[in-house]
Amino acid sequence: MKKFYLVAALVCLGLGLKAQDSLKIVQLEDIVVTGNKVETSIEKSGKTIFKLDRKQIEANRGKDVTDLLNEIPGVQIDGNFATPGTDIKYRIRGAESEQTLILIDGIPYTDPTGRQQTFDLRLLDLDQVESIEVLKGGASALYGTGAAAGVISITMKEESKKTFGGSINQEYGSFETSTSNANVSGTVNKFNYMISASVRTSDGFSAALDTIGNQGFDNDAFESQNFLGRFGYQATDQFSIDLMASYDDVTNDFDADSFEDDDSELNQNQLRLAISPRYTWTGGSIKGNLSYHTNERVFNQPNSSDPNVRDIRESNGNTFQADVILDQNLTNEIKLVSGVNLQRPVWDQKDTQGGTLTESFTMIDPYASLIYDLQNLNIQLGGRLNNHSDYGANFAWNVNPSYRISLGLNQIKVLGSYATAFRAPSLFELYSEGGFFSGNPDLEPQESETAEGGFEWISDKKLQLGAVYFYRKDENLIEFSFADATYSNIAGETEVDGLELNASYTFIPQLTLAGHYTYTRSLTDEVLLEGVPENKFGFTLSAFPIENLLLKVTHLHVGEVPEDSEVTIEAFDLFDGFASYRFDNGLSISASVNNIFDEEYVDRFGWATAERNYNIGIRYSF
Repeated sequence: MKKFYLVAALVCLGLGLKAQDSLKIVQLEDIVVTGNKVETSIEKSGKTIFKLDRKQIEANRGKDVTDLLNEIPGVQIDGNFATPGTDIKYRIRGAESEQTLILIDGIPYTDPTGRQQTFDLRLLDLDQVESIEVLKGGASALYGTGAAAGVISITMKEESKKTFGGSINQEYGSFETSTSNANVSGTVNKFNYMISASVRTSDGFSAALDTIGNQGFDNDAFESQNFLGRFGYQATDQFSIDLMASYDDVTNDFDADSFEDDDSELNQNQLRLAISPRYTWTGGSIKGNLSYHTNERVFNQPNSSDPNVRDIRESNGNTFQADVILDQNLTNEIKLVSGVNLQRPVWDQKDTQGGTLTESFTMIDPYASLIYDLQNLNIQLGGRLNNHSDYGANFAWNVNPSYRISLGLNQIKVLGSYATAFRAPSLFELYSEGGFFSGNPDLEPQESETAEGGFEWISDKKLQLGAVYFYRKDENLIEFSFADATYSNIAGETEVDGLELNASYTFIPQLTLAGHYTYTRSLTDEVLLEGVPENKFGFTLSAFPIENLLLKVTHLHVGEVPEDSEVTIEAFDLFDGFASYRFDNGLSISASVNNIFDEEYVDRFGWATAERNYNIGIRYSF
């Protein structure tokens, strides 16, 4: 209660302050891309989409992408409070990580060598990110396998319109954490460029939880280097081409088991290459996204029977993807978005005899979506035929109607959607060998149905309210059994539903308070939503006491979380604070404190979480 009264006092004291946008409902006139692969006003979407722009990202320095995602209604990031380098899961509306697709500049990123198959967004330096969009609900008709629960779409920072510009950023924080970033960008005639490099190091803390507190568990450190280069050429008014290259080198220590300390180490090297040509004409365009992504992992761990012997395991993977997207206005009211997507993941792993196993599959998916826009009514209808080299042809479709109502100063959007989805098992789930995990080549693909309905209401651009009910049914859901150390399909159907509420209010142009609440439950008695709280809520208060000075307080409550049928993790509350000041000469400084009240909590059974920690930063833009 003391914490509640303190925060209430801060709210009252801040009534005379000047605020900027916090994490809240997207304005109806905002432009998003994730809903249908082309730029669209949010008012034209029957999906629930949250967007963080560059201003909001700037107001969260000292955090990473997963920290920001964890504050969005319906999203639970499992493991982001742990030491850097710990495995994380992206859970949208209670789904598994494998049911959420990661996009970077419109290109899907998956990791065929990883257990969750998903790309680790903590490797992205927030200083390189322009915006983050989260689309919730089934999106397989547009994005294919892996988008059964939603899509997290990252747009990288835009190039400067000047000939030469950029920024230098340095942050330092608790656990001897240091983050350095420098980038330059510009536009010269028809050519544009952006080059960025970052280095992050941290001593971290023990990944495994020391319940006694004096067992001398060592810190699990983290180190990463990243390089990103993007180049574009506007050949004519109609034709342009973009090239992108990114490289990550990551080394982190980890503990192989809960409650137990050891000196395991993982080294990852990731290379991402992409080329995107685009040709436009009156009323339409065609764009290609071709990408190649490699990942090399080397695990160095003590032998379970003889700690003086090291076990070295290597696995290498790559994914080639090609996506051709046609955007064409058929009439003034009807738009067609269609294309063909090719994906081919390949995984090389060492078998138990020291040889190399190579596994792969190929998917070729034609898809199409019609968007009907008549004044305040918008309907999207789409379908996708997934052709899998191992599982044959599978069809997914969706329909997303929405209707906008104008009542004086009030704008109301009523939305709904129904979607089916198909997810093929990953190469890891099918074929992994060695170590603790073992694949199952007899797995069947998952099939899903999702539905949602709700509204978004904006009153005089001061009060925003949103409420959405969601439902998902999965068939042949793939789960990992620790008892058998392998993957299997859950027999029959599993069902989940829940409610998402969010609101924000601008008391005066100087102060904004935003809040959110998510209720998620399993409708199948014998299936637990492991790692997902039934109740989760929080708020963000943002204010400017003077021009260019931002003050922000964030609260997050995570309710009880079932770890398994026998263990339930207790609820906890976290409060974070942030302040930044921007000088007129391009210099800005920031400071943050996370877990202000030094809450002792656990978000995963047997694993440690961060105590109160600090971060300070300085940036110069030119």
